[in-house]
Amino acid sequence: MKTERIDHVTVVSPDAARAAATFSRLFGLASAPAAGSPDATASAAVTIGGARIEFRTPAASTPLEEALQKGGEGMVALTLEVADLDQAAQTLQRAGIRFDPQTMGGSRALLIDPRAAHGVRLALMARS
Repeated sequence: MKTERIDHVTVVSPDAARAAATFSRLFGLASAPAAGSPDATASAAVTIGGARIEFRTPAASTPLEEALQKGGEGMVALTLEVADLDQAAQTLQRAGIRFDPQTMGGSRALLIDPRAAHGVRLALMARS
């Protein structure tokens, strides 16, 4: 499996727009469109290099809301872009790593069991 780059980092916040504005103002990061999410009532993003930091205000009764309640505001997921998602799935299967196929922002993705990634909520996706 070839990992291309960090696609995006997801940060949960009670006010996604305010969090993105803070990062933009303090670190000179450009605003970017943020795809909507069924887990969020609001989304905003900034770009850094070829990656995005996506801020999400969680919808009620979602995993994002649970993450905000348990851990407070902060990073909840890391998404890596891979060259070939089918090859990545095969590699994970051979290694005995559990994952859940999903669709993220119109792209296919694999959500990896955090126990297999040292507690990191990790997703793999192929944009092309």
